[in-house]
Amino acid sequence: MNSSLFGKACLNCSRILRSSNWRRISGSVKDTLRILIFKKNRTMKSVLVIVVLLVGITLFSCHSNSSSESNNNAASGSSASGPSAASAGASAAIDVNAPSNSEGVGRFSHVQVGNTIDPKMAEEGQEVFQTKCTVCHQATDQKLIGPGLKGITKIRTPAWIMNMITNPDTMTHHDPVAEALFNQFNQTQMTNQGLSDQEAREVLEFLRQNDAK
Repeated sequence: MNSSLFGKACLNCSRILRSSNWRRISGSVKDTLRILIFKKNRTMKSVLVIVVLLVGITLFSCHSNSSSESNNNAASGSSASGPSAASAGASAAIDVNAPSNSEGVGRFSHVQVGNTIDPKMAEEGQEVFQTKCTVCHQATDQKLIGPGLKGITKIRTPAWIMNMITNPDTMTHHDPVAEALFNQFNQTQMTNQGLSDQEAREVLEFLRQNDAK
């Protein structure tokens, strides 16, 4: 057996004796390793045992590091889910039936409506509503996938209603009332039906007419 090779093995083992992993090894393994190192037994069997012990220590160290990383990743995952839970809790405190002056988030603001209902526009809006909206909404208090819309124009601004019709995804993420409704209805995202600005205005007029009854 090459003495220099054995010397290198002993040197590596000596380093292990001083490492933090050494404290985790059982007493019997420690004693065996000490005997093999300090007696400098030059037989192939001794070197083989030392190599096996070195491999075992390395695997033990890798397993410990892997467990530590897994725990850190789990902690990071828990932290990442925090804001969503906090957001849901905050939106739960919002009364979605209370009047709001918010105009929502989207391209509509300061939408002007007349003091009287435009019957022709309301009729066209009813057709759009029945075609695009009635799967999820009723023009009554009845709840389906989404809330019933009776009285909606009494508690929401015209701009908010039109932004919700044409920009539901952004509204859900950035408007407090829309987010509260999203959470209240099992986090079901309102579908963007691709209505034009004119169609959205017609639906608004239909809802105004419906609330005037």
